[in-house]
Amino acid sequence: MNIVLVSPPIQDMYFTPGRSSALGMHTVAALLDKTGEKVSALNCPQQKPEGRSIPPLQGTGYLQKFIIPGERGKLSFFTGYRHFGPSFTECAEKIHTLKPDLVLVSSFAFAYADAALALIEAIRTHGCTVPVGVGGAGPSAFPEYYLKHEGTDFVVTGEAETILPLIISRIKSGSTDFSGISNTYFKKDGEISVPSGFTYPESEDLEFVWSVTGETADTMYISTSLSRGCPKRCRFCSNFITHNRRFRTVSVDKIKEKLCTFPKHKRIILNFEDDNLTFLPEYFFEVLTLFTSAVPDVHFMAENGIDYSFLTPKSIKKLVQYGFKQFNLSLGTLSEKNAASENRPLSLIKYETLLREIEKYSVPVITYFICGLQGDTPESVVETLLYLAELPTLAGISPFYPVPGLYGFTDRNLFKENPPSACRGAAFYPWNRTLTTGEMVTAFRLARLVNLVKQKQHTLLERKLLQRITATEKLHTVVRKNKRNILAEVPLMDGKMVSLFFKNRIDGLKGL
Repeated sequence: MNIVLVSPPIQDMYFTPGRSSALGMHTVAALLDKTGEKVSALNCPQQKPEGRSIPPLQGTGYLQKFIIPGERGKLSFFTGYRHFGPSFTECAEKIHTLKPDLVLVSSFAFAYADAALALIEAIRTHGCTVPVGVGGAGPSAFPEYYLKHEGTDFVVTGEAETILPLIISRIKSGSTDFSGISNTYFKKDGEISVPSGFTYPESEDLEFVWSVTGETADTMYISTSLSRGCPKRCRFCSNFITHNRRFRTVSVDKIKEKLCTFPKHKRIILNFEDDNLTFLPEYFFEVLTLFTSAVPDVHFMAENGIDYSFLTPKSIKKLVQYGFKQFNLSLGTLSEKNAASENRPLSLIKYETLLREIEKYSVPVITYFICGLQGDTPESVVETLLYLAELPTLAGISPFYPVPGLYGFTDRNLFKENPPSACRGAAFYPWNRTLTTGEMVTAFRLARLVNLVKQKQHTLLERKLLQRITATEKLHTVVRKNKRNILAEVPLMDGKMVSLFFKNRIDGLKGL
């Protein structure tokens, strides 16, 4: 059977190369290769990563008033939506030339459901009549949303290892009735057929897959993921919906076996997409030893964030020795009250101890916190930013967003009233009603200000910008107008938050 796997184009305010790894698609490709099927994999966002401007997405008009035309520089907000990858029509044409017997669409986040459905629409418009299925974290959260499109034949939720071979066998027999196959939603007599059971693979022998996400003359950027599942029960995390709560890892033997195919002719920056590799430190260090032994020049990152609670000063020293070039620490929230309600234990004493340890090695740190959780207030967010401003770390702000099935968001009607485009951080949608969109945008800009102040060197324009902000105690930005860069006050900022920030402003600002 000729099977085409496709990761659809992405439409968003931004899309970094690291997010285009399509590791889910590559995992399925590795699985199908073992079965002897002919497999083609198309990672559409990587084909045109620079993107092109598009109109605002459905349901995001409320954000337009916060966008400043021509804005640029390190204090800027987003400047509009972009389409990353070829057009949906171009993707459909490419799929058509491959003459598939089956098309499998990978939708790695519910936020991008509409782009996946737009691709399926283009595939059908181009005359494709073969079965089309969808899988990934997005469909796992809300399979019925994807099946509402008449071009979608079935949806696989959870993990595909034990499911896809059964589906392919059924298709080969000439049937698209997937009754009896767990985790599989499909259409039967015009109605959605819900599976009678849900399973997760019992085997822990996960595939070792990796993806090149960028390349220069001397450096290659690669992403991989070595684990699935998470035993923690943080209420803001949706990992369990797709991968369950049992923590599993790729075997060391499997990594050894596949490392012979790993690029070794360039400097490698290897990004681990896992959330909790430090949950098993002995395993993680063994893996790092394997990579450093096999790859001549390799450095490591974990851009999704490392849970600081699993780190120690000793483990930080070892990670630096292994070649970690940056620490992305995830705290969730810096409020002890919020941390307790989100089931995310917090120890600021430990966190600060770890920061001091990392500072010894002159390795940069970004600390990520979520803005807009239940219990947040404008005052608590400013307090968090001021706290981080005084520490040796940059502030990484992540506006809260849910997916169907997340704690407190199990009512699917919420996601019928609000489009998938609202289920992303860049939507700044007030899901918990604790912060308004304007307050979250203000917090985002304040976080950027904190980070700019901490920058070791500033251009003349940046220094003028910071001096203007200090003098007026109002947020300003750089706008390109008539081929000139001008300083402009940012409109619609929350006055109370800005005043509170400058009342207690950080030393770096006071000295400008």
